Formats: sequence, structure tokens, C-alpha cells
Amino acid sequence: MHDILIGRLINGHIDFLESWGVLTTALYVPFALVLPYIVTFYFVLGLLEDTGYLPRLAVMLDTIMHRFGMHGYAIVPTILGFGCNVPAILATRVLESKKERFIAVTLIAIAIPCASLQALILGLVGRHGIQYVGIIYLTLFIVWIIIGLILNYGIKVFTPELLIEIPPYRALPWRLTMQKLCPL
Repeated sequence: MHDILIGRLINGHIDFLESWGVLTTALYVPFALVLPYIVTFYFVLGLLEDTGYLPRLAVMLDTIMHRFGMHGYAIVPTILGFGCNVPAILATRVLESKKERFIAVTLIAIAIPCASLQALILGLVGRHGIQYVGIIYLTLFIVWIIIGLILNYGIKVFTPELLIEIPPYRALPWRLTMQKLCPL
């Protein structure tokens, strides 16, 4: 029962990462390792949304994203993919054409690591040095570019220009941002 609830003792102590107990590792990993990353990610995404920066980012990246066959607005699901790929793929519904949606979904599924994959990358490769983590992210970015270019040139469909209303910059409503982050 001790091995199930607490796990193996390592050098006479509980190692929350390696004990593999229900009350140790099973609680520590999701709440102490993964949850802070996800809360921070969605907090920053909420700040970008609340200040009105996301539509500006879409307009700034529109020319670059057109080279990959998408509007600049496809950057929002792409950024969302760093938190979780499922809502990111669902967010591609806002894109106008089937070509844009197909390219965005393919790029998100192949080259955008979600939070759990990023935790694996940092956990497995991070101990060897930050340069190796950088190599993995650089490789994923290069794959994203290459696949995006191939899909854009392989699927010949007209992509209209981006027309969106850009809201003014707003002062950050801290109370509302915290309510979105902690809805309790």
C-alpha cells in the first residue's frame, strides 16, 4: 500500500518526480510542474487580448503569413497551440478559406509543441543545456516554415486580403483579467 500511495523512497526520502506514488508524483507533476506553465501562458495571452495587441499582431504578420498561404489572423491559433493544440485547431474556424484552415491545422499539428510537449522537451533535454532545447525549437520553426511554403505552393487557391477592425490600445483591466484567469 505504501508503494501505491507514496511510491518508492529514494535514498530514504520521497522524490516527488521519481517516487511514482498516487499522493506524491501523481499530484506533484500536474499541479507543480504543468499547471504553473499553463496558467502563465493563458495569463499572458489574456493580457495580449485585453490590451488590444492581438489584432495588431495579426496585421503586422499578415505579409509574412501570406507567404505560407494564410492571413495574419492565423497567428492567433498558432500562438494558442503553444498552450494546447485542440483549442488552437478549433480556433482555425475563424479563418476564411478551406486552404487557410488546412494549412493552419497542419502546421499546428506538426510543428507547434503544446504545453505537455514543451514540458517533455524541457524535462528530457533541458538537463543537457539550454542550447539543445533551442536546437529543438529552431528545428520545429524550420519545419513550420518548410511545410508552410510547400503547402502554400501545392494548394493553388486565391487568398483575399485581410480586413479587420483594429481596436484602440486599452489600459489593462486587472480585475477583469484576474477574473478570466481565476473564475471562482
